[in-house]
Amino acid sequence: MNLRFLVIVLSVFCVPTHGQTFKQLLDSAQYHSKKFNIQVALQFGEKALKQAEIQFGKNDTNYANALSVLFFTYFRAANYEKAISYIKDELSIRKNVTGEKSVGYSVTLNNLSGLYYNMGSYPEAEELYLQSIAIKKNVIGENHSDYARALSNLGLLYYITGRYQLAEELYLKAIKINKALSTDHFSTNPIYLQNLASLYETTGRYPEAEELFLQSIALHKSQDGEKRAEYAMVINNLAGLYQSLGRFRSAEELYVQAMNIKKNLFGENHPSFANSLNGLGLFYMNTQRYSSAEKLYLQSSEIIKIRLGENHPNYASVLNNLAYLYYVVVRYSKSEEMFLKSIQLKTTQNVEDHPDNAPPMNNLAELYKSMGRYALAENYFFRSMAIRKAQLGEKHPLYANSLFNLAMLYEKMGKYTEANSFFQQALDKNLYQVRNYFPSMSEKEKGQFYNTLKNNFEHYYSFIAKYTINSSLNDADSVLEKILNYRLSTKGLMFNSGNKIRENIFKSRDTSLIKLFNTWKNKREYLAKLFTLSKEELDNQKISIPNHEKELNDLEKELSKKSELFNSKEDKYEIDRHDIQQKLKEGEAFVEIIRFRKYGTVTDTIHFNDSISYLMKNGFTDSINYGVLILTALKKQNSKSQNLRFITLQNGNELEGKYFNGYKLSIKHNQPYPEGFEFYWAKIAKELQGIRTVYFSADGVYNQLNLNTLQNPASGNYLLEEINIRMITSGKDIMNQNKIVNNKENSTASIYGNINYENHTAESDFGKLPELPGTKSELLYIDSLLKINKWQTKLFQQNFAVESALKQEKSPGILHIATHGYFLTEKNIRGVKYLGIDSIYFTTNTLLKSGLLMAMDSAFKENEIVNSENNSYPKREDGILTAFEAMNLNLDNTELVVLSACESGLGNVEYGEGVYGLQRAFQQAGAKAVLMSLWKISDEHTQELMSGFYTNWLTGMDKVSALKKVQIDMKMKNLSPYYWGAFVIVGN
Repeated sequence: MNLRFLVIVLSVFCVPTHGQTFKQLLDSAQYHSKKFNIQVALQFGEKALKQAEIQFGKNDTNYANALSVLFFTYFRAANYEKAISYIKDELSIRKNVTGEKSVGYSVTLNNLSGLYYNMGSYPEAEELYLQSIAIKKNVIGENHSDYARALSNLGLLYYITGRYQLAEELYLKAIKINKALSTDHFSTNPIYLQNLASLYETTGRYPEAEELFLQSIALHKSQDGEKRAEYAMVINNLAGLYQSLGRFRSAEELYVQAMNIKKNLFGENHPSFANSLNGLGLFYMNTQRYSSAEKLYLQSSEIIKIRLGENHPNYASVLNNLAYLYYVVVRYSKSEEMFLKSIQLKTTQNVEDHPDNAPPMNNLAELYKSMGRYALAENYFFRSMAIRKAQLGEKHPLYANSLFNLAMLYEKMGKYTEANSFFQQALDKNLYQVRNYFPSMSEKEKGQFYNTLKNNFEHYYSFIAKYTINSSLNDADSVLEKILNYRLSTKGLMFNSGNKIRENIFKSRDTSLIKLFNTWKNKREYLAKLFTLSKEELDNQKISIPNHEKELNDLEKELSKKSELFNSKEDKYEIDRHDIQQKLKEGEAFVEIIRFRKYGTVTDTIHFNDSISYLMKNGFTDSINYGVLILTALKKQNSKSQNLRFITLQNGNELEGKYFNGYKLSIKHNQPYPEGFEFYWAKIAKELQGIRTVYFSADGVYNQLNLNTLQNPASGNYLLEEINIRMITSGKDIMNQNKIVNNKENSTASIYGNINYENHTAESDFGKLPELPGTKSELLYIDSLLKINKWQTKLFQQNFAVESALKQEKSPGILHIATHGYFLTEKNIRGVKYLGIDSIYFTTNTLLKSGLLMAMDSAFKENEIVNSENNSYPKREDGILTAFEAMNLNLDNTELVVLSACESGLGNVEYGEGVYGLQRAFQQAGAKAVLMSLWKISDEHTQELMSGFYTNWLTGMDKVSALKKVQIDMKMKNLSPYYWGAFVIVGN
């Protein structure tokens, strides 16, 4: 578990002193104490104390002030034994001199409480805090900064002892008082904000926590506090939050930064430095750097043990982390001993149901599960879960983790009904987290957070596939309904989230929000240009890509938050199985493909302290399965259970390997391939008797083949002829079918093609680019046909078909582009730069790997930069439109994008999310549907297909039917699937 840094605010006395020598000594002591020059501060402090005794005597506030400075110095040095002797003497003097009802006495009480808090003596701390608050309330009133400080400190104590509601009330009251008293923009003490942020993180309110952490950091920076201990504490806590959200790179940077600040301030033997070691160790643990984690844990535990003792709460927490490390590296005996000791310490220090008692219990349960001691594992899992439920609530991520852990235990024990129940409860909580955390995140952050959860859903699919086959689960239909609903919620999650934000922004008609959106788009376009500059060029122009990425990320988060305000009730409604069934007509079916790894026994290789060990454990294997959910319309004569079915294709590795290679060869060489139908479709076909139309949501390898080209060996017909297949991104698309047919309100078309590629920048990597003369007649025919049908067209050919013209398009009804397309694999990318982009960026942004080749601007010069306001832009476009840039196009009212280019449908396949390539980019730019190719065919056949498609569509057919008819017409001419099957259409 992570040790959160929570800041007790102590009060420093600024009482007038008499005698210049004494004042100088005291000031010097305070100065060096604040600078953490401990030994120097102690020397001046002791001299000041002696001088005070000589000048004023021991029963005097000046003598008490000197004691106070020495207390603070020892406190900062974590020498609590010395500190307590000085502050008790100080308290006694103030009681005698000013009385128990004075401010000075209450301040000293507050400081003694803080000392007890740091020593882990919470009952003593609480008693003194309450006394201090009562005195301050009577003497100075509630509208005073000292009163606010006392409330915050008591809130901190309530937080650490698990009384979260009381803690929040006190934090908020302290912040309110602080703001009311402020006269400038530093309206809130950053320490109050970071303490409230830590509370929100602990209680699972991650978006609010992050916002408060960032506010606190900004305030610290504005007050030149980046080298202070408080600043190190807040960035350390933010690192812990980022680790929970899957933002590991950011977490590590902050952990290291915090540790270095503390090292410089305190040295390497201070408890605060030990806490930083523990945090970084936890990060190393979670990133499988076990030897590094052990080293930091041991160093941290030794410091805490020596400086604070074994009975301090932090020692038990580090012991739990070390025990978990030894569990992971299969040192079970050592691990069990440490877990039990950690639990014993925790339960001694805290009440039974304190939240800090839950982690070691949960971890010990994991150990017992691995050892086969299931009864003990079950006991500790339940104890841990009960604490989390009582103290954190059922919506907290840690409670969901407890549910999932129990599910996995029952799965291992063969109690499948119990396992299924706990799996479903856990996944319901995970979906709640997605819905509540996503609105405050950028797309990148959403992906990082969902990556921490998606294995849970994949595990459940594997569980269901295995045990429905064995008929081990009761009420199979309700189980399948759950799977379908989970899939509807998570399929294309990132894609749907991005689209919803854009829709909400324009639906809002909020001019400031739309302006912010356009600013974000401009900055994303600028970032795309920066990718074309080398590190040297960036350095010379003092441009930092990480800084621009952060700025873009922050803007995107702001857009996400603000667009959420315009969500209608309909937008927030989750589509489920029944919604889709009501949309399906008789003779129609919805097919959802789910690619998942099989969960089972795996061998894990553990690298630890220069040794390698092998562990047999449960985890995801290399075996790939494909699950197929089939939903048909409700029929009055049938029960519900007959309308939802689930089958498993257990040969996923072969589907993605040898069978897919066989399919590609058969298409290329026009050879029969009965295995394609048998392995990709036959099992599905058995469940589709009487079905004429299938809405097909692909995953994995199904994104890379055209199902219409599979030939039924029994009939000799292709699927093109046997069934109507409509490719959709997810089941949610069914709800939008027929909402938009042909948008005659936007009868404008922009047509690009017959491009001049002479001296193109891409030739340095692709070689000489062949002209596409056939596209000229294709464009002219389409242009003529559209004009006959009363469409307004713009035609861009040769040197006019430039990238810059495409980027200036404003939502034409049709955008038709006939040019070369490309998709780069890792093998393609060679050298420091490829296609003008620094090669390092291909690994972090997959949308840079796909693109279209347009005409170059005539004046384009590589790396030529012009400054525009605060940004620098290349003067002209290079003629390479990446998918990353295509996302920026204005296509919100575009009915159809046609990519009449080779392999324009290819991209990186992200399982459960779709293809990251041109298709996704144009849809995220707003296009309702995209027609694209999976492989290259000749200009002649492309022209024939395109001409037929437009003719059919413009005479009233929907897009899918228009494509299907021209493909059948071409097939009737005895053309092979290679020619008519290259193009597919996705979307509405």
